[in-house]
Amino acid sequence: NQALLKAVDELDAEAFQRAMDKVAVQISQGKFRLEEDIDTVSEIMHMLANNMDHGRKALLQAFCETPHSYLAIYSVNSHRELLEFFMRINRAIVNEMNQCRQDSRNNLVRMAQRYIHEHIEEKLSLNDVASQVNISPGYLSALFRKHCQFGFNDYVMRQKLKVDSQLLKEGKLKVYQISAMLGFDTPYYFSTVYKKYNGISPTEVAQEQTEMKEE
Repeated sequence: NQALLKAVDELDAEAFQRAMDKVAVQISQGKFRLEEDIDTVSEIMHMLANNMDHGRKALLQAFCETPHSYLAIYSVNSHRELLEFFMRINRAIVNEMNQCRQDSRNNLVRMAQRYIHEHIEEKLSLNDVASQVNISPGYLSALFRKHCQFGFNDYVMRQKLKVDSQLLKEGKLKVYQISAMLGFDTPYYFSTVYKKYNGISPTEVAQEQTEMKEE
């Protein structure tokens, strides 16, 4: 998943294909139960739908003539059927990635996203990021609304919370330390935002990790 996410973030179709090929080999060998491989492919689909710009749209188009669309995965009856299903996903996403790379406006968004990822520990404003890609804040905001699954502020917050979640799971830092590291004004604001997006407070996540280690 990490390799796929990195490839999607960078619109690196070759790296994406290499990662997908590994999964295709696993499916074709049939070393695992069909249900386990279905779960693997399902996890990949949902990751692409939730993390790739227009990922859900690409999947819907790939299975537009299939009853229940890409959720038909739960009806496959053999590893061969699953492999064919998986290759359709592969082709759809690679197509979408190549189209995005050819769109200059999307490239501006990718430049902005790359800057956000590289400076995720800083306070990131629309004005700051827009200046880094040499366009106006208003234009960058409009590009995010058109070419991203999320608006600018929502995108930045979601990227920060991905890092937050990983740090909380590692359990090496306190909640207030993570809050300060990622540029939140106060631990209270961090906790409020975290719970809004994840349905659980960071303190509860940290407590769960502590209890798991004790067990």
